[in-house]
Amino acid sequence: MRKAPLINGSIYQLCTKSIAGYRIFRSIQDYSRMMEMIKFYSYGKLPVKFSIYQTMDDQDDFFRKIFIK
Repeated sequence: MRKAPLINGSIYQLCTKSIAGYRIFRSIQDYSRMMEMIKFYSYGKLPVKFSIYQTMDDQDDFFRKIFIK
C-alpha cells in the first residue's frame, strides 16, 4: 500500500524490471491487468474500486453511465 496518494497532474514512472533484473510482469495477463488498472484510474476518483469493476457484467457501459447523465 502506498504511503502517499497519487496526485492528478503528476508524472510517475512505471518499471517493468526490478533492480536485480527480475521481470515484474511474469505473464501477458499480469501486464494486461496493470494496463487496464492504469486506464481505469486515469479517470480520477470513481465510485467503485478496480476489483469491483472487474466483476461487473456491464464494464463497457460503466464509464458511459458515470460520465453521460
